Amino acid sequence: MEFVNFRDQNGIEIDNEFKADATVLKKFNLIELKTRGIQLRFSRGLLNSGEISIGRGEQVVIRSQELQNALRAELN
Repeated sequence: MEFVNFRDQNGIEIDNEFKADATVLKKFNLIELKTRGIQLRFSRGLLNSGEISIGRGEQVVIRSQELQNALRAELN
């Protein structure tokens, strides 16, 4: 409410229509890929953070201890 009080006290008008920033929203977009029995679904933010990256040659690199642990448990 402090913001609203400040706005009212200073006569500031704020447009009540939401305007999305495409650059900011893009990081929340999901990327979904399917090929030869492999499915990946992740947010663009993971790609931007480097947790998922495009490696050399044919590599896609996923840096996730949790995913590694889950895969090891599934294989045992």
